[in-house]
Amino acid sequence: MKSGALIGGPRSVLTGEDGSYELNALTPGSYYKGVSEARPASATIVPIEAVGQVNNDDVKGLNKALVRLERFWSDQIRYRL
Repeated sequence: MKSGALIGGPRSVLTGEDGSYELNALTPGSYYKGVSEARPASATIVPIEAVGQVNNDDVKGLNKALVRLERFWSDQIRYRL
């Protein structure tokens, strides 16, 4: 729950088995209620190689290219090239 009127900042609450929840001591104002689903403890994590056919060398190459790109734009801004 988010709101400028909410003392202490955003708040998270867990629902009961039937989906009910309780928020106590809310001050008057407008609120935003967001819903997110927790990932079950039994979720299977699949390596990126199996799903996206991306291997370690691909990731290293991408990282190297991104570092070079960041350096290029940093120099453009810093030295106004």
